[in-house]
Amino acid sequence: MLPMMRITLIVLLSFFVLACNTTPKNQNSIVETKDEYVIDSNAMALNDQAMKLHIFGPNDSLLLDSAIYLLDKATNMDSNYFIAYSNKIMYLFMKGDWDRALETNRKIRDLQPGVPNWIMREGWINEMLGKTSQANYYYNEGVISFEELLSDSSKYHWTIEFDYAHALVFVDQYDQGEMVIEKLQKQYPNELTLIGYELPKKELILTLAVGK
Repeated sequence: MLPMMRITLIVLLSFFVLACNTTPKNQNSIVETKDEYVIDSNAMALNDQAMKLHIFGPNDSLLLDSAIYLLDKATNMDSNYFIAYSNKIMYLFMKGDWDRALETNRKIRDLQPGVPNWIMREGWINEMLGKTSQANYYYNEGVISFEELLSDSSKYHWTIEFDYAHALVFVDQYDQGEMVIEKLQKQYPNELTLIGYELPKKELILTLAVGK
């Protein structure tokens, strides 16, 4: 796989996962789920309808607006429907509607409090809104959240530490992030994701994160 393709694939599927269909694998140990919660079937149908529109980019503006409209209906119908919010924020990123993306991400954080990836995403959105001080605040909060999570061995998964390495880039600790990646490569030499992986710089990470 070409280096850029490798970076794009890994970043989109791991650190910058937007949870298009389910909770990311490396969040399963983080998020406390409510067994009694059942997704509203009508909301689920609207979500599925939105995901069948085959939107490939911001140029598909009519389809993009249609998907967001359907997902708005889904989340209005079921205000706890995490997957629909996750899909919605994916399309809002694609559209560049940062104000609504911020609103949606806060709802996601309400539903899954303490997940460091969502805290980092709050920082990216604020950065796209030109709110640098707010962005830096959330980057630091995200790193702290990762460190708290990593201190609990019962919740450890190498992908969380992988995500942490990327988060360090946003608080001007690129070298420390590189050290984390190198440590993981030694600990998990057969993990395909890590073979030959080079930690991207902040500008590239942010570009891949927000699709702009």
